[in-house]
Amino acid sequence: VVAPEFHSIVVKVTAGDQITSSSYRVNVFLQPLQCSDDCGNGTCNSLTGKCTCETGWMGASCRAYCPGALPCHGRGLCNLEARACNCKETYSGPDC
Repeated sequence: VVAPEFHSIVVKVTAGDQITSSSYRVNVFLQPLQCSDDCGNGTCNSLTGKCTCETGWMGASCRAYCPGALPCHGRGLCNLEARACNCKETYSGPDC
């Protein structure tokens, strides 16, 4: 079990006249979520409970490598089961 995280947030409320305002401090405790999978080539986002993959890595557990700013350089589709690019016709190679 991961310990809750404490955050202190300042909220500023402005009245309809756009001149009058008040600030309030709100103390919030967040219970971090754990990812169900090991994140492999990424990190666990404790707010969503999902993996955030490093560039080029995809899938729920960041184990499919599909390089490029667009997966497979936009010349194919990332096959999460095969953990590789399925290139469009006339393109080939691990990154299409």
